[in-house]
Amino acid sequence: MSNRRSFRTVSLWAMLLLVLVSCTDGPRLALLKRKSVQVLRLPSPVVPEWEEDLLPEDFEAYQQSLQSFAAALTAIDPLSLSPAQTQTYVELNSALEETIQRTASLRDNPARYNLPGRWKALLSNPELSNREIGELLKKQLPEAGPYYQRARQKLTAPTKAHCRLALEKHILGMAFAGTELQAAVIRSELRESEKARLQKDLHAARLAIKEYIGWCNSQMIQSPER
Repeated sequence: MSNRRSFRTVSLWAMLLLVLVSCTDGPRLALLKRKSVQVLRLPSPVVPEWEEDLLPEDFEAYQQSLQSFAAALTAIDPLSLSPAQTQTYVELNSALEETIQRTASLRDNPARYNLPGRWKALLSNPELSNREIGELLKKQLPEAGPYYQRARQKLTAPTKAHCRLALEKHILGMAFAGTELQAAVIRSELRESEKARLQKDLHAARLAIKEYIGWCNSQMIQSPER
């Protein structure tokens, strides 16, 4: 699910901070504005389509890049800026806060990770034929186990409310996988050998969802009420 490219944000930020030290506030702000295109807008080059697909190590590196950007922006004195620069400063602060809030849910909201939701959207796409859906499922179903393993690695602070929501979604997702998704495999117009492989992958995917449900349930018991 992820076309991962090398993630060099941390080393690039180390170099950038060295440059920023020698700049006055105006040039610092201009440099940060240029870098904000890379740092504050997702999907980034390592996120092909879904933020949830970011690998754990890349997610950590991305979080570090946000912290470095925040530190560099905080070091600028807004009173030293022109009116136009002040407007840019305010816009960058707002964009940074929005990005931090959005990516924070990748740590505390297990409901963000929801493969049955993706599969339901896939089956609902009127532009896809039965065979095209089958071909996409051939790629996506085997990824369920690794996907939920990565999700658990990134969810370092799951909240009780979000765990409860994830439970509800995935219990419904299990039912969907056993009915509508099962039917989609049958009508996929693939060769019988491919359908047999899909059936095995679907079984494994349902096991991965079941394990995630168990994990969410245990986290809900352990997590603080927030």
